[in-house]
Amino acid sequence: MEQSKKLAYLALCLALSIIAASCVKQPLPEAETPPAILYINRCSICHPAYHPQAHNYTGWNNVVTRMERQADEKGIRPFLPEDEKAVILSYLKKNARKGF
Repeated sequence: MEQSKKLAYLALCLALSIIAASCVKQPLPEAETPPAILYINRCSICHPAYHPQAHNYTGWNNVVTRMERQADEKGIRPFLPEDEKAVILSYLKKNARKGF
């Protein structure tokens, strides 16, 4: 097998492994704590709460901002009071994926 085909095969196998691993529902870290419960309750209004390691902290900041904007566009007000937003972002920061 030529080198480029080997690399393509390896990339395909890696992609399939990542997809398969992401299909397994992992429990949320500290799931019984008030910050985790708040995160679950607020974020599952529209969709299941994603595992904190789905993004790094910068990514979560962007996601929360986008979700607030979308909720506002749908007339869901107040979607996330500032004190709750701070708790949720703190929880996500503590448990977010590290790095990129």
